[in-house]
Amino acid sequence: MVISSYKNLKEEIIGKTHKSKTEAVFKDCPLGYEMGTKIKIGKSPTIVKSFNTYIIKNNLGFKKFRLNFYSIKKGKPSTKLFNKDIIFEIPLKEGDFKLDLEEYDIILKEDCIVTIETLDNDKNGDTLNEISFSAKLLGGSIYYRKTSQGKWKKTKMASIGFNLNVLQ
Repeated sequence: MVISSYKNLKEEIIGKTHKSKTEAVFKDCPLGYEMGTKIKIGKSPTIVKSFNTYIIKNNLGFKKFRLNFYSIKKGKPSTKLFNKDIIFEIPLKEGDFKLDLEEYDIILKEDCIVTIETLDNDKNGDTLNEISFSAKLLGGSIYYRKTSQGKWKKTKMASIGFNLNVLQ
């Protein structure tokens, strides 16, 4: 049994925090499509309080998402770090989005890749079926795959604006 005290931890924001008109887009994606970014932890342990991003445009084509945390192997997402499903909706059309994660007791000890996965698709003939997140050209990498069991790909053209509020 190990008992630890997390006194003297400071609140920090880690990950990409940019707001811009450059977009990383989920558009007409199949269920299970995932997109995310690498989060550098820095200090260990890191207690995750919330996930944050900036929504540029949301036409509610996708109603439910899953937030995933992956270990990194050979520069790509490897295995899920947590077995608990973190399922959520993004109700706003535009603006800052914050997902409270305190109830999940997530403690990170090393760099990871954080992704959003599509779970529910509400395709209407009239809907563009699109949600856009803030991104930055030449600011890092975006990791993505087209299905939940598909092969991971990486683009170095942009980084997606995902970040975490943490205690370190």
